[in-house]
Amino acid sequence: MPGTTYDTNVFIRERPAYFPAGFFMSAVVIQELAAGARDNSRLKELHAAQKRYEKEGRLLVPDEILIPRHTRHLRLEDVTFA
Repeated sequence: MPGTTYDTNVFIRERPAYFPAGFFMSAVVIQELAAGARDNSRLKELHAAQKRYEKEGRLLVPDEILIPRHTRHLRLEDVTFA
């Protein structure tokens, strides 16, 4: 059975209460959720989830950072504010 994962926006908007069989957690999603954590208790929950998925072999971890190589870096003067 193929695995399933969710992007960060699904966790923020939908707050899923359960995950389908074969669910994999993305380390990038955990990092993004940690960046928006409101307190240390949420950070502890995310750290525990990371460890659990890692132990179970269901943590997706990129082997290299692709963003700088494949996208143009934005400079403040390139951004238009509405």
